[in-house]
Amino acid sequence: MRKRARISSNLTQAISRDSRNDPEFPSRGSVSTLRLELAGGPMGGDDQFVKAEFDNQWYVRFLGSRVGRQHGNRRRGRPDTQSIEYPLLRVLLHGRCGNVAGHCVARLRRTKVGPQVYVPETGETFAAGGKALFKQSFELRYP
Repeated sequence: MRKRARISSNLTQAISRDSRNDPEFPSRGSVSTLRLELAGGPMGGDDQFVKAEFDNQWYVRFLGSRVGRQHGNRRRGRPDTQSIEYPLLRVLLHGRCGNVAGHCVARLRRTKVGPQVYVPETGETFAAGGKALFKQSFELRYP
């Protein structure tokens, strides 16, 4: 029996504010983005969920020409109804370099960050992802 293709229709609204002094190598300012995504409902499709994301980057010059950078990312998603499972490609996973849509391409679901699921048939453990994500990083940039 062949499975039917899954259809996802969504609407995304984003608002962003950028006060950096240079878009590529900033030494002061900030970038803030608020993004809301609605799937299903009046747009139809198999997926029914709401997802919100707030991303903030802040730059400050100190200790001569060094630049400090703070980056915070908060995401939250939930199905619109309790009877519908959150879509597999929409779960939130911590990624690293080379990821697409928040998922690590080379090692999809092999990350050890977040909730884990054990599959007894194969003996493998993989990341289940989640409906919420919080990421925070600080760095010091040298010119």
